[in-house]
Amino acid sequence: MRKTNVADNNEPRAGTKSGARKSRVRKATTAKKPAGKGASAAKSAATKTSARSSASRSSASRSSASRSGSAGTTPAQPGMPRLKHWKFQMDFEGIGWLIMDTPDSGVNVLSSAAITELEKLVSRFEDLAATGEIVGIALLSAKASGFIAGADISEFDGFADPDKLEVALKRAHSLFERIEKLDVPMVCGIHGFCLGGGLELALACHYRVAVNDDKARIGFPEVKLGIFPGFGGTGRSIDMAGPVAAMQIMLTGRYLRAGAARGMNLVDRLVRHR
Repeated sequence: MRKTNVADNNEPRAGTKSGARKSRVRKATTAKKPAGKGASAAKSAATKTSARSSASRSSASRSSASRSGSAGTTPAQPGMPRLKHWKFQMDFEGIGWLIMDTPDSGVNVLSSAAITELEKLVSRFEDLAATGEIVGIALLSAKASGFIAGADISEFDGFADPDKLEVALKRAHSLFERIEKLDVPMVCGIHGFCLGGGLELALACHYRVAVNDDKARIGFPEVKLGIFPGFGGTGRSIDMAGPVAAMQIMLTGRYLRAGAARGMNLVDRLVRHR
């Protein structure tokens, strides 16, 4: 596989619905391409793509950061929920760092508990965006193995009742739509595997940065379990990649390397290192 430079073919594909979705992102992005580690690139993208200027940042937030004495982070934001599956901090620039870290597991999964916490977090993000206290959000994984492996399959037996399944799917759709409609950009940093519900969450974000190495595995393996992407990934992948390419990966369950995902417009930027 050819090594992809971060400056190679990293502009959104014209004429797709995803291009329209990212109009706020494109207008605020400078001509210079972010480079370096994946987390730094995610922070740079979130900062550059914010529609708010530094002058609009909350002075209270800056003074809190100064009092904390901590380089780059502020104390936990008031009103943030108690978290077991996620970690959240805001830095002195008003960027929120949301890290998924499923407890007692080597991989991240979108369990019902994780989704409940994310709903509360998004509610808080909406409030912070409305007051100008947050200018962007970087979504990352704390796991060395990868981003998110998908939904928690151990919970699938509980959805044998169609009514319960419908409620769960509508809940996830509503949550991901709220993320998509946030007034500040949410940038997703992907390394390793990004599968199923994890990819669906990434597609709901405004921008995706992926580490381009041999460990990258991006795709929808649900068909191998006899199901299909149920969190809105079907529609979003078609919007971004086109119907033929998107249906091919959904119906075969094959995994993509980061470069191939970039070529299909599922990823916006490639970096060399996490």
